[in-house]
Amino acid sequence: MNAFICPRCTNQDPEKIGLRNGLFYCRACIQFHQEPWQPKPRQPLAVSIQLGYALTPEQQLISNALIDCYRQGKSAMVDAVTGSGKTEIVFALIQIALAEGKRVGFVIPRKDVVRELIPRFKQVFPSLDIVGVFGGHSEILEGDIIILTTHQMYRYEQYFDVLIFDEVDAFPYAGNPLLKAMVQRSLNGMIVYLSATFTESDLVQFRQAGGNVFQLFKRFHGQPMPNLQVKIHPFFLKWFTIINEIKTMMKFSKPIFVFVPTIRIGHLLYRWLCLFFKQVTFAYSSIEGRETIVDDFKKNANGILVTTSILERGITMVGLQVIIFMADHSLFLTSTIIQMAGRVGRKKIDPGGTVILLANKMTEAMKTAKEKISFANAHL
Repeated sequence: MNAFICPRCTNQDPEKIGLRNGLFYCRACIQFHQEPWQPKPRQPLAVSIQLGYALTPEQQLISNALIDCYRQGKSAMVDAVTGSGKTEIVFALIQIALAEGKRVGFVIPRKDVVRELIPRFKQVFPSLDIVGVFGGHSEILEGDIIILTTHQMYRYEQYFDVLIFDEVDAFPYAGNPLLKAMVQRSLNGMIVYLSATFTESDLVQFRQAGGNVFQLFKRFHGQPMPNLQVKIHPFFLKWFTIINEIKTMMKFSKPIFVFVPTIRIGHLLYRWLCLFFKQVTFAYSSIEGRETIVDDFKKNANGILVTTSILERGITMVGLQVIIFMADHSLFLTSTIIQMAGRVGRKKIDPGGTVILLANKMTEAMKTAKEKISFANAHL
């Protein structure tokens, strides 16, 4: 049994291999069964990019470099701070690939972000058929550009000539060998990895494997990342401190995200905040109508949204302020804290903002996040 290697996901763990009618099968990816289908042939597409503004010199350099990688058949990794315009950097690459009749995909771990990206891509490429593929939305599998979650990659065997993978270090992809195998199985060409929170080990290993690494420490508007304000208030004191911090933030009539480590803590904090403030909502993975809750909050552009890490990536709002409650919780990794902080100051019209970490104590994750942001700001 140890000799069996799953052709779909490369699993060879004996504990995840079964035997039926004398034939081996893989238990790890059995739920990802896809009936064979014949992809449609692609035709060259001449498209224009309707961005509405020019890339910064730093963005343009990396954009050109990615096209060079494509010409050389090499994969690339773009390590760029949150709000630097990583997505804009790949538009020219997509344009070139489509002009040569290539299949292009943009993959990201969470379907919330897929939903955010679809209208954005339609605005930039108005003449193209932009298709989103995610849980509960997989009837149409092909288009000019396919934006999908990592869980949907099993549908595409050796399909993508150019695959852009954003937030590669995010849950649920990070540390999941099955999803990693599915992504590799889908490739028929180059892949470009994007993230603001690669580790130094990630960058070194990718270079050693022959890939090209490009780094961007500057946000598109040229302003620094928000520095983290760490406030240590042991035990129950945090619950009173957060009231004062929110009251201070609300003087500026700007929306506030309060990130919590767990749903249980979120429920407790939500009920507590409702005693003091009127406009308080709560969003988490399993709540019914989550998309509507978030959309309504974005439209109102005011009030307080208590949320778990489901909104740590992909969301942009003018004037957003952030409090990370119980920032010393073990679920808040360095990458999590940086991504949450990165929701602040993403718009050119309001590039500043406040990020407060309320905690019992300083953790290594908090310290490293603070150091990474300071390092990036020092290299503007």
